[in-house]
Amino acid sequence: MIERLLAEDVTVISDGGGEVVAALNPIIGSTRGAVFMAQWAERSTSTTHVSLRILNGLPGLVLDLPDLGRQFARRAVLRIDVNSSGQIAAIHNIMATSKLTAI
Repeated sequence: MIERLLAEDVTVISDGGGEVVAALNPIIGSTRGAVFMAQWAERSTSTTHVSLRILNGLPGLVLDLPDLGRQFARRAVLRIDVNSSGQIAAIHNIMATSKLTAI
């Protein structure tokens, strides 16, 4: 289902800053992007808290995640870019604690 929301050439960037598990390279394409985001979402549980915030002047989601061990992020920010057709052209998944200190 998520695949229909994604542009065919969507880019998913996962930034763990070398601190937590993240994709090492950008993920390109709607099928690969949908699979990656679905796998990432599987780690979320009913204890995940999601809030909509304005970050750097743009809307984003702040996710407070369950403790799954040191190698996994406890907080993440998701930001999306939408193309002129209304499809998601890019997903930025920032999990590096050093980049989330102000949130």
